[in-house]
Amino acid sequence: ASASEIVAGALQDLKRAIVVGTTSFGKGSVQSILPMKNGAAMRLTTAKYYTPSHRTIHEHGVTPDILSNLTPAEEQRVAKWRTQHGTGEAAAIEIANLGDKQLERAVDALKGVLVFDAFGSGEAALAPRALPAGQ
Repeated sequence: ASASEIVAGALQDLKRAIVVGTTSFGKGSVQSILPMKNGAAMRLTTAKYYTPSHRTIHEHGVTPDILSNLTPAEEQRVAKWRTQHGTGEAAAIEIANLGDKQLERAVDALKGVLVFDAFGSGEAALAPRALPAGQ
């Protein structure tokens, strides 16, 4: 199972995160290899992962709260870059410089949360109200 899918689904269910991007792959099962007497082995699904609200991850993935797809051209550009440069941590930092639309949407969501939190606490500055003429 993908640890990132399990964590994202749990944080989403517990209202601790806003998930941004595309639906995840959907690998939410545990497979065990059972050796047999004749030297062969059998792979058996022995467990499935569920989110705290009992949503299954396997074959469904985690659906984002805010959908942000890459265009086919963006996907090709990223795939070409990764083919040439690899997928390590340094490559991830460099690839962000190509323009990361999904990261930009996530930052926009966080800014919105901050604005609404400030508004709810009374900290946001309100525009002055214009008084009717003659008052």
